[in-house]
Amino acid sequence: MPNEAEKLKLVLPFAFEIGSEENIVKLVLWSSSPKEKVIIELAEALNPLGALFSYLNVFPDETSSNLGSFIWYSFMRYSSKREIFEAALRETLEKMKRERIINNYYYLFPSKEGFFIDHNVYSIEDISGDNLYIYTKENLSGLFLIPRKKYGSKNGGMLIRELGEMYGKAIGEKMRNICLEAGIKACLELLHASGSSRGIVHQKSIEFFKDREGWIFKIILDRVSEEEILLENGIKDCGTHQTGVYRGFLSEILGKELPDDAVEEVRCLSMGEPESVFYIKLPRDIKV
Repeated sequence: MPNEAEKLKLVLPFAFEIGSEENIVKLVLWSSSPKEKVIIELAEALNPLGALFSYLNVFPDETSSNLGSFIWYSFMRYSSKREIFEAALRETLEKMKRERIINNYYYLFPSKEGFFIDHNVYSIEDISGDNLYIYTKENLSGLFLIPRKKYGSKNGGMLIRELGEMYGKAIGEKMRNICLEAGIKACLELLHASGSSRGIVHQKSIEFFKDREGWIFKIILDRVSEEEILLENGIKDCGTHQTGVYRGFLSEILGKELPDDAVEEVRCLSMGEPESVFYIKLPRDIKV
């Protein structure tokens, strides 16, 4: 099984070394301009700082009504100091946006360990302040399949769950105060709304009841995107990733690690059921 650094690499399903904090940036562009024009604008402004694409994938923007609209998904290396490069990058992108060479952009620098932890989802904020999300099937396939192919079905599944926990904890850290005030049910609905806006999950219902040990939540989800990837690859296994997301998310909200058996998926499409059903066991002393 991989160590912590190797786990982080698998969050991003591309087979090259990410590099250090100082020399790489993830860059996503939305553009309807000729590709040559975009390249020239970036090169003229950023090449003097040692900027070069280390990975570039340009594909049609299926969310746009403009048939000539593309999404640029890339990683760019540079040789200058990060603060100098970031200032130049931001200035260049804003200029390109004003001149309508690009419609929008999103960039992300890695963590201090040198890894991008953003769940393979590109995120921007539109003019109304709402978040827009887009993902590709290629990225989800990488997340759900690469660990299984590399480490086997059992160990790969465990790793996918751990990656889900990392993602859940990252979200929970940002939402903790809101969730403690609003209650767990409202908090889970916010989590699902985020996934729904990305086209990944759709909440059908949340029920909760109390027994002698604490609260039990029953959650029914439609998770077609993940389930289709598993079925297409002959994997009959419930989505361990979402189980990990719940455990990491709620552990961060409650301020303590939930037991391994606190989150259980009992039904899923991969096992011949029409929907995913989760049971989550939580302590009695929480606001629901």
